Amino acid sequence: MHAEVARANLYFHHLIERDPARARRELDAINTALARDGGKFGGAPLRIFFKPDLITERERKAAQVIVRHVMNVLEKTVQLYFADPRAQTFFRINDHERALAAIEPRYRRCVNVARLDGFVSNGAVKFLEFNCDSPAGMGYIDLTERHLFSTEVFRDFNARFAIAPTDRLGMLLFALLECWRQAGGVTRPTIAIVDWAEASTYSEFELCARYFAAQGFHTFIADPRELEFTGGVLTVGGAKIDFVYRRVLTKEVAARMDECRALVSAARAGAVVMANPFRARLLSNKAVMAIYSDTDFDHCFTPTENVVKRAFLPWTALLIEQKVRFRGREEDLLGFVDRMKDLFVIKSASGHGGKEVVIGRESSPAEWRAALQKVLAAGDWVVQEYVEVPETYVPTFEGDRLLFAPKKINVNPYAFGGRWGGALSRLSESSIINVSLGGGVVPVIACRER
Repeated sequence: MHAEVARANLYFHHLIERDPARARRELDAINTALARDGGKFGGAPLRIFFKPDLITERERKAAQVIVRHVMNVLEKTVQLYFADPRAQTFFRINDHERALAAIEPRYRRCVNVARLDGFVSNGAVKFLEFNCDSPAGMGYIDLTERHLFSTEVFRDFNARFAIAPTDRLGMLLFALLECWRQAGGVTRPTIAIVDWAEASTYSEFELCARYFAAQGFHTFIADPRELEFTGGVLTVGGAKIDFVYRRVLTKEVAARMDECRALVSAARAGAVVMANPFRARLLSNKAVMAIYSDTDFDHCFTPTENVVKRAFLPWTALLIEQKVRFRGREEDLLGFVDRMKDLFVIKSASGHGGKEVVIGRESSPAEWRAALQKVLAAGDWVVQEYVEVPETYVPTFEGDRLLFAPKKINVNPYAFGGRWGGALSRLSESSIINVSLGGGVVPVIACRER
C-alpha cells in the first residue's frame, strides 16, 4: 500500500473513532437515502460500507493507462474471433449467440461499456475476468458516492485529503453518444434502456434514465417484450426509439429469441444504434482468457500489449487434457493441476455472479480432486492461476459498538469508449466476492494529501 494511502486510511479511521455516534447516524442516513433514491438490488437495499477504497492520484493515472491497453487487447480479441479459425475453440457460444455476434454494430469499438474485475495483489492489479456484455453498478456507485460526500465525516476528511466525486454516468452517456455519432446519428436520440422488467438491477435503470433525461435525452425503460418493430421503426408504447442501451444479456436474448425478436430485427436491420453490440458477449466467457496465456497468439498483439497481458492478466487455460507451459515449464495440465491445487482456481467458463468457482487452497485434496472430476465431465471450465485476495478493514456497527471488520476486496474499473471510467470495489467475508452473493460496494476515490 502506498504511504499516502496508508496515512489517508488511518486518518479516515480516526474520524470514525473520534465520534462513532456521528458515524452511525450518518451511515443510517445514507442507507435511508439510498433506499429512497433507488439504491436497491433485487428489491433489497444495496449493501454499502462507510469507507471508500482510497488510491493516490498517481495510481489513478496509472490505472487509466492500464485500462486503455487492456481494452485494446479486448478489441483485438473480438477481431480474432472473426479472423482466425484457430481461436474459435476459445469462444464458447452457441449457434444463436453466433448469429447475434454476426450483427455489425456500425461504430468503431465492439466494447464501449465494460467493467474489469480484479484484485490488487502485491502492489499490482490482476484482472481475473471481464464483464463486457452488459455491466452494471455505475449508477449505484454514483448514487452511493454522492450521499457519502454529503456527510460530515467526508467533509472533514476532504479538509486534509483532497477528494472529488466521479461522474461515471456522465462518462457512460458520452460513450453511448460516441457510438451514435459514429453510426451517423446527427440529431438528439431517443434512448431505450432495455432489459427484463423483473431484472434485479431495475432500480439502476431508473437512475440511468433520470440522469439521461436531466441531460436532455428522452429516455424509456423497456422490457424486450414491449418492443415492436414494424415498417423499419423500433417503438415502445408507440414512441420511436433511436438508440438502445442494452442491459439484457446476450445469452438471455439467444435463449428467449421469440420474446426478443423486435430488438434483434431492429439491430440486424440497422434501424437503431445499440450498445453494447451482441458481439461483446464474446469476451464475457472466461475461456477467452486462455488466449492471453497462449504464446501462439502473441503475434496478434503489439509488444506493449503482450507485456500488458503478462503483467495484468493471470495465467489461464482450458480445463481439458493438454500440455501447457506454466512459468516456463511444459506440464501435463490435468495431472499438474491435481497435484498443485494451491496454485489454482477452477471456474465455469460461462458462469457469472461469483458462482461455480472452486479455490484450490480453500479445498482439501479430496474435495479438489472430486471437483476436477465433476467439471471435467461437465466441460466448459477453465483453470486460472490463483491471485492472492487482499483484505481491508471497514467500520461496522453491532448495536452501538464500533468495529473495524476485515473484508476481502476486489477492484472493478469501468471502461467507457475504451477509456477509464472510474471504479468501484466490492467487499465480502468470502474470497468469492459478488453483490449477488451478499457482498457490498464502495466507490474507488483518488485522494491527495493537502
